[in-house]
Amino acid sequence: MHLISVHFFQQSSKLLPGARYRLDEPILGVYRSDDRNILLRIPGGEEISILEDMPGTPFIEVRWQSEVVQMFPQDLKKRAQQLTGLKYLSSQ
Repeated sequence: MHLISVHFFQQSSKLLPGARYRLDEPILGVYRSDDRNILLRIPGGEEISILEDMPGTPFIEVRWQSEVVQMFPQDLKKRAQQLTGLKYLSSQ
């Protein structure tokens, strides 16, 4: 039942690939390295861009700096502001 509600949330509130966000506060993400999942904390103030939904999982894929990271879309919606305009993702 819980997985169904997560899947419904993901389908009913999609984040568009290419959208950019600035984090208002830290968000947890999962980074894959050498066939291991590593939990990391992305600091507030950082910018990320949406890469894609991950069907069959509760995650989305984002680019943070030069890394591909997975995170929960609801965390991003609660703890980040979407950036608009033609500003490029910073590399800091």
